Amino acid sequence: MKTTLKRLKDIRSENCITIIMTTHRTKPEYLNDDLRLKNLIKEVETRLTADVDKKKADELLEKLNSLAKSLDHSQNLESLMLFVNEDTAEYVRLPINVEDRVVIDDTFATRDLFRAIHIEMHYYILVLSQEKIRLIEAMNDKVIKEIGNPFPLEDIQEFSKDDPSDSVSSRRTNLMIEFFNRADKDVNEKRKSNPLPVFICGLEENYNEYIKIADLKNTLFDVYLDKNKINDAAHSIVEDAWAVVKNYVIEKNNGRKAELKKAVTENKFVSDTNEI
Repeated sequence: MKTTLKRLKDIRSENCITIIMTTHRTKPEYLNDDLRLKNLIKEVETRLTADVDKKKADELLEKLNSLAKSLDHSQNLESLMLFVNEDTAEYVRLPINVEDRVVIDDTFATRDLFRAIHIEMHYYILVLSQEKIRLIEAMNDKVIKEIGNPFPLEDIQEFSKDDPSDSVSSRRTNLMIEFFNRADKDVNEKRKSNPLPVFICGLEENYNEYIKIADLKNTLFDVYLDKNKINDAAHSIVEDAWAVVKNYVIEKNNGRKAELKKAVTENKFVSDTNEI
């Protein structure tokens, strides 16, 4: 999402069309999203017809309609943004509330995309146990999706937990480390296409072992949820995780504000509006 924002906010050209609309996750509500989008496209058509020559307007509308037809509304989140001009045609689904509107200008309207990235917390939840591992993409307290292929991972090795022998205990520990190591590599592979921070939900003993073998420790939250929720519904996991993440984010932001205040006081703060 950050890459999309960086690319779109730097585009300057005539007739940059942005459609921002509320959408719905569940049926039957999302069945009406297509009609609502068509109505917004009709608004675009009216405005283009009034301000742009017919050939150019037809080309832009054809590109916009083609993009709209490619959408699967059953995958909708809370909102949808479409970006179209002569060289661009792409969309972004967002888990935030928006005000429905059409913007046609020399730049794309990226305020809501910026808000989704910088105000909302977008992250993965790694649900950890010694038998099974899940990966969930979340935004604040909302589930974006549960990641599949290869997740969920399952460790099919079986050892009796009642056998106290050192050899069995050592073998079980080694297999757990191998299992966590495989999961860590799969998580990092997923992060290549969507590099979000990772929050761990799992018992303290499992969290501590995972931290030891993690290749990219800097991508992991410094806090975790000390609960076994491996078989819980995704929305329940995200709600509990967000309670921890929210406090963590607030504390981090307060720390940054204090640093900024100190820098301003000491005349060390330089603002660059291009960073926004």
